[in-house]
Amino acid sequence: MRAHLILSSLAIVSLLIGLWFAPEAAGPRRVTVTFTIPAGANLFARWGFDVLTAGTVSGSFAAPSGGSIGVYVMTQAQHDAFASRHFAGAIAFVQGSYGNYSAPLAGGGRYLLVVVHGAENEGLDQSGSASVRISAVSTWPFVFLFSGSLATVGLAIAGGVLRAKFQKTAGALPAPSGVVYFEPPPPPP
Repeated sequence: MRAHLILSSLAIVSLLIGLWFAPEAAGPRRVTVTFTIPAGANLFARWGFDVLTAGTVSGSFAAPSGGSIGVYVMTQAQHDAFASRHFAGAIAFVQGSYGNYSAPLAGGGRYLLVVVHGAENEGLDQSGSASVRISAVSTWPFVFLFSGSLATVGLAIAGGVLRAKFQKTAGALPAPSGVVYFEPPPPPP
């Protein structure tokens, strides 16, 4: 019975999967977001992200399609008010056809990067991209890292218990047996 080897192998795979998410969970996370905003008033594009800790979000944006755009960083509550046309402020706002933005993240939760038409540019179809750098512990990569680590420990313990149980019930191994080989004497002359 080699179940403990299978569980140990699964533990190693689980550990490697968890470690794959470690840089995303703890280190600065970088993402490039593309957006398209059709012509018309009250239209916008958004990209959301979740964090577990306080930190910062920063990046740059460009709208090569023409005109200026507005880039907001908002909490989920601010975004909900904004989407229902009851603007309740934002953490940060910057406007232009290109530029940089930066905003503090006060704590864990959901935040959104919202891109709107710039002043008097509602008649344009606008598109572009924004780079996003999140310096905080990101929720989902951290969940995968933690789950992988937890699964590793559980599988390693289960494998160890099965191995100990197998060794205990297997009893003593039989003494090795051998075969004696000898060369027969040559036939008489």
